Amino acid sequence: MVFCENIDYAGRDASMIELYRYPAVTRDEIATLREVLSPVQLVQVTEGDSLHAYIVDNRIEGVVGLLTIWDNRPIACLDTGFGAVWGAWDRDRQVLVTDDAMEAEGDGGAVIRGKTAYNSHGVKGIFSGGIFHTISADDPCRAEQYFSDLVCAPLPVD
Repeated sequence: MVFCENIDYAGRDASMIELYRYPAVTRDEIATLREVLSPVQLVQVTEGDSLHAYIVDNRIEGVVGLLTIWDNRPIACLDTGFGAVWGAWDRDRQVLVTDDAMEAEGDGGAVIRGKTAYNSHGVKGIFSGGIFHTISADDPCRAEQYFSDLVCAPLPVD
């Protein structure tokens, strides 16, 4: 069983550093983006897209990556070089929410079911009921690598 906990990141410095902001991507800017975005992200960019690219620099948990958010479409991608995670960006909660279902045992022993998600610090967790639950640092799903599906496979969606 995966374990999770509620950790308050409010007191932490922001780990998202704005790299680029494109209110409406032009054909010339797509050529420039080839130098910044990974190929898997670049193929999603179309002329006219409104997007932001952020460096995620979280040395506390050892996460460094590139978060790209499309403002005009409901997609975002976090790429750490070990793999890319796609989902929807919840702007209010600063969370990338995937389509993969996941469950974990919470602080009080209750089972928490929700979507696999990553917060603005690049930390993996479960998004359930509007709350981001961080996967415990002691959990094997988090210990090896955030993007490993070998240890922590998503649950089938009903």
